[in-house]
Amino acid sequence: MWDRGIRTGAVVGTVGGAVRAAGSFAPRLIASDDARTWLYVGIDICLALGLVSLYLAHRQGMRRAGILGSFLGLGGLIAGRIGPAMTDLDLYPVAAATVAIGVLMLAFSEWQMRRVPAWIPLTFALSLVVGSIGTFVAGTSALFILSGILFGCAFAAMTISVL
Repeated sequence: MWDRGIRTGAVVGTVGGAVRAAGSFAPRLIASDDARTWLYVGIDICLALGLVSLYLAHRQGMRRAGILGSFLGLGGLIAGRIGPAMTDLDLYPVAAATVAIGVLMLAFSEWQMRRVPAWIPLTFALSLVVGSIGTFVAGTSALFILSGILFGCAFAAMTISVL
C-alpha cells in the first residue's frame, strides 16, 4: 500500500513535470489570468507530490544535500503559492529560485548515489542559469520559456526514477 502511494506520487510528479514544460507557453497561449493561475496551482501540487514521493522512496541513504534540497524545493513551491495571500511583494523570483536550487541539490545528490543519470542535474543547472537570465535581463523572455521546458523535462525524468 505504501509503495503504491509513493509510485502514484511519482506518476503525478512526472505528469507535473511534463505539464510544467508545456506550461512554459501558458502566458502566450492562455489569456485568462485565473486560468493560468489554476494551471500553475495544479502544476505546483503535482511537483510537490513528486518531490515528496522521491524523498520517501529514496530517503534511506539520501545525503544531506538531497534532504535539504527536497525541503528547499517543497518550501519554495509552498512559498510561491501562499506568498500572494500573505504579502503584496512579488515573491515569485525568490520562490522559483528556491525551488530550482533545491531540486538541483536533490538531483545532484541522487546522481552521486547513482540513482539518476548525469544529464538530469546538468539540465536543472542549465535551467537555473537560463531562467535567471530570462528573468533579470530585458528582452530575453524566450530564455525564461526555455528554462521552464528544461526544468519540466528534467523533473519528469527524475521522478520516473522512483518507478
